Amino acid sequence: MEAFSYLKLLNFRGRRSSLMAAVLCVWTQEGFRSVIRFLWVKGTAPIEIHREIQAVYGLDVMTVQHVRKWCREFSDGRVSVTDEQRSGRPSTSADLVPAIEETVRANRRVLLKELEEQFGLSHGTIWDIVHERLG
Repeated sequence: MEAFSYLKLLNFRGRRSSLMAAVLCVWTQEGFRSVIRFLWVKGTAPIEIHREIQAVYGLDVMTVQHVRKWCREFSDGRVSVTDEQRSGRPSTSADLVPAIEETVRANRRVLLKELEEQFGLSHGTIWDIVHERLG
């Protein structure tokens, strides 16, 4: 994921100044993790890494617990800063759309409750298929 950022230059009273430290206003998770990895490799403690991130990105962008978590990940041998692919819950509704469509076309007066029971899907999933996918 690529994000473009701009710098907001502030002095201690919140006024614009070209002589004071810059605060990045747009960031990515991969950017944070890269900073954490870089400072971790240098031997910086997680609390100090957190302070550095706050100084550059602002106070409420990442918790110290997340910094510690990523330091542990890198200590355990992780080298990538990108999210790993997750399997998640498999989508069963995609396979059932043709069968639901056939049932609806055969009986236009079928109730959503009946479709829920017949296909074992939630009300929200059935509603989405009937109203959004089948139109």
